Amino acid sequence: MGGVPFEMVAKYLGNSVDMVERVYGHHSPDWLRRAAAALSGFSVPTGTENVPAHAEEK
Repeated sequence: MGGVPFEMVAKYLGNSVDMVERVYGHHSPDWLRRAAAALSGFSVPTGTENVPAHAEEK
C-alpha cells in the first residue's frame, strides 16, 4: 500500500511474488479502486502496478 513493488516485499519476507500477490494483492489501493469502479459501472485507468496477475485475467 506504500507503493513498494511486490518483488521487494517478497524478497524482504522471504516469499514468492505469487504468494505476496495472492495474500496481500487485494489490499492494494489501486486494486480496490478498480474493483469499486467496476462494481459501480465507472471507467477506470488500466494501470496494472500492484494488481495481482490473476485479477487481470478476469
